[in-house]
Amino acid sequence: MTVIEEVVAKGWCIGCGMCTSVCPKDRLEILWNDRGEYNPVVVDNAPTCGETCSLCYQVCPAHGNTRNETEIGKALYDKVDGIQHTPETGYHLSSYVGYSKEHRLTSASGGLASWVLESLLESGEVDGVLAVGRTTDSDKLFEFKICSTKAEVRACGRSAYYPVEVSEVIRHVLKNEGQYAIIGLPCVCKAIRLAQDKLPKLKKRIKYILGLTCGHTCSKFFAEYICALGGGNPHNLKEFIFRTKDLKQPASNHQMTFCSTEGSEDVLRNILWNKGVGSAFTNGYFQLPGCFYCDDIFAECADAVFMDAWLPEYSKQSEGYTIALTRNSRINALLVFGTERDFIKSSKLPIGETITSQLSIIECKRCRTINLKGDPKQRTELFKHPTITQRLQAVRLRSYAQTSVAKWKISKMQLRKFRTLIHPLHKKMIFISMIQRTLSLPNNTVERVVNLLKGDLP
Repeated sequence: MTVIEEVVAKGWCIGCGMCTSVCPKDRLEILWNDRGEYNPVVVDNAPTCGETCSLCYQVCPAHGNTRNETEIGKALYDKVDGIQHTPETGYHLSSYVGYSKEHRLTSASGGLASWVLESLLESGEVDGVLAVGRTTDSDKLFEFKICSTKAEVRACGRSAYYPVEVSEVIRHVLKNEGQYAIIGLPCVCKAIRLAQDKLPKLKKRIKYILGLTCGHTCSKFFAEYICALGGGNPHNLKEFIFRTKDLKQPASNHQMTFCSTEGSEDVLRNILWNKGVGSAFTNGYFQLPGCFYCDDIFAECADAVFMDAWLPEYSKQSEGYTIALTRNSRINALLVFGTERDFIKSSKLPIGETITSQLSIIECKRCRTINLKGDPKQRTELFKHPTITQRLQAVRLRSYAQTSVAKWKISKMQLRKFRTLIHPLHKKMIFISMIQRTLSLPNNTVERVVNLLKGDLP
């Protein structure tokens, strides 16, 4: 049983790259597919798999036939003194809101994650930090990097709404002695935990796993689309910074900065979230199909998870605040130490407010999936019985995700043509919105409409 037949072929792959890292015969490599997503493929003239080897499948976080996040979290954190649990967040020790004085302006939010990683490195608790940073590689704008200095960690201190994969850095960890910390999305955190179950060397060497909250991941087409939306040349996109701060704007209206070659010059441009970027993201443009099967928002397999403080008292301020939810006693003590020594400004935040800060993601992610026979296993106990509006929202997101990828390819990155091609879907979405508002319709009538739309939408 391999990920190629059981995951990639079914459209579930999230492109984390863990399978390629652990293959004992180096049969797999991770490459871009024609939808701007990472997928593992079999290397030409690769040796055959061993009859009993299914390691690539056993470390895959996407298919649901392994330990789920609740089970992994229980094994890791259930005996931590003072630990608690909620269905939304998984296990939690404490929750804080604040910022790092030194990292705030150069980070996506308040810089607490960067401060923690730098502190672990500076104290000698880890020899390296694995984090996502920008690259000059023309084939990809972002990649996982191995950081051995504070400056290198700081250079990775912003968000990336872009595919990344861990194969190179995990191979490095397996080949090189040392202690490491890694920060990644929930799917990456889960993949590492699954791999640690099978590879003692990886368990020994990756000392801390930190997470980021996640609504969904986008294909590389999302960056190209934003470039075109901002007036740049998506055919020659050279660099992208997904989160920069305009101090005249609230944190919720963050800025994206990119550079593309236009004629003979490299031109730097900015575009704000509310200028079409946010609506594209929340509507699910270019969303990875595998993300529809994920129910983990708070990186439940991670020792701590970091997120934007999307609460009114914090999001209106331009500099940015981070919420940090801890599960590991050492990470928790580090945040307390940083606050006491005035390296960071933080205060405890009730877990209810932490959940509220991510409520839009929770409502979208855990209620959008229409479970069909043969879909990956999910923690169904986390799902409320979907309301009519939630089922319609699921149809809406899946339709935008599929259609935006197809139409962007057909348009050849021409924004005007893309908008023309996607306009018929917009009209259908207006109709769906009308149904969402018409809550007085009998349930059986709306159910029939939903089923009709599911079969009719592209």
